[in-house]
Amino acid sequence: MNERDKARFIEILKTWMQSNEEALTAILDAKVSFSGSKMVENPERTLYAGAAGNLLAFPMTLAGVVSGTMYLVIQTDDLAVIIDMMIGGNGSAPMEELDDMHMIVFVQAIKQLAGSFSQILSENIGASIEVKADKPQGPSEGVLTGSGNAAVLFNLQVEPVLGTSIQLLIPVILIDDILNQSQDGGNSRVGGFNQEGLNPNAGQSGGSGALRKARFPSLGAEEKTEDAENIDIMMDIPLQLTVVLGKTGINLKDLVELKSGSIFALDKMAGEPVELYINDRFVGYGEVIVIDDNFGVRVIEVPSSAEAARGAGGGKRR
Repeated sequence: MNERDKARFIEILKTWMQSNEEALTAILDAKVSFSGSKMVENPERTLYAGAAGNLLAFPMTLAGVVSGTMYLVIQTDDLAVIIDMMIGGNGSAPMEELDDMHMIVFVQAIKQLAGSFSQILSENIGASIEVKADKPQGPSEGVLTGSGNAAVLFNLQVEPVLGTSIQLLIPVILIDDILNQSQDGGNSRVGGFNQEGLNPNAGQSGGSGALRKARFPSLGAEEKTEDAENIDIMMDIPLQLTVVLGKTGINLKDLVELKSGSIFALDKMAGEPVELYINDRFVGYGEVIVIDDNFGVRVIEVPSSAEAARGAGGGKRR
């Protein structure tokens, strides 16, 4: 593959990734941005040599006038941080082990990426292309050590908890098919640019979709059913409910002298509501009750998401 083709394909992928920043920011409740991009050919010899065991590869399958499978590749530690944020944490206490339910949670985010990629490719090629995402299929090592692939690297920033690199592993033959179809279907358009590197639709409405924010396609009945089943599985993911009676600050001298019988005054008046947190995220207020011989809590207020973010320490337990 020559440098010109590399640049043309990277331009498509760069526009695609950046078009998803807003959607992913909403999913993770933290600012997400993509930057930088470069292509590595034969990544099994360099990029993944000896490192495949620490990576997971999520398939994204293209079907239509071009067909094939590419993979979103991410480090397992980074994936744990992202999933922790998706289920209500702040990324500071990721799970040590990820099971199938956690993978399904992450696949929901990949489906957002797949939908926008389908839109961008379809508008560039001038024909419908469907892109589907799924959880990892089999050991990632078999995918990452195969030949005939290229990997495009992007910097991923999830402020303020994560700065890492993700990769898109793509068969070179699939890249050639996409570029060839882009030429045949749109006046040699790739990423909205013609062969001279100019955008023929600049300043006009209805130009190439690669230069506009992607519009996510509506789900069909079959996809809605599949998503509903995935959501049912997600409902079984365990979460931690914490009730905070009150807080106070102490100095080092108080800590050193701490002993049985020490008393500290909290920052709440007697009778004030307690704060409720799910995985360290503020969700509402309650009152303490007694159920038989156990303490319990009765929920008395559940603020909206915006109100919760403003209240009780900005939405995160401190």
